[in-house]
Amino acid sequence: MRTTTIGNLFLALLFWGSLRAQMANTGEMSVLPGTTLSTYLDFDNTSTATFTNDGEFHVFRNFNNDGIIGFTSGQRGYTLFEVITCRPTFRNSSHLF
Repeated sequence: MRTTTIGNLFLALLFWGSLRAQMANTGEMSVLPGTTLSTYLDFDNTSTATFTNDGEFHVFRNFNNDGIIGFTSGQRGYTLFEVITCRPTFRNSSHLF
């Protein structure tokens, strides 16, 4: 019994490294003024999505934009791509940086 439990734990840890998670926006998402949002997951702004950044958005992983990214007129938004493993990708998308 104990050997089986240890073996299952080892297998679970082995597969843990291959699991992939992401943060996906498929609709409307906003970062309000004075707000900081950080993601340590891959960020995917899909083709049906609108992302409005009037605050600070920190990206520590890959960034993919197929939708619309912008800010509210009269506001300032900052998107910071941190250097851990960040790779921004913009394909046929609209963005205001």
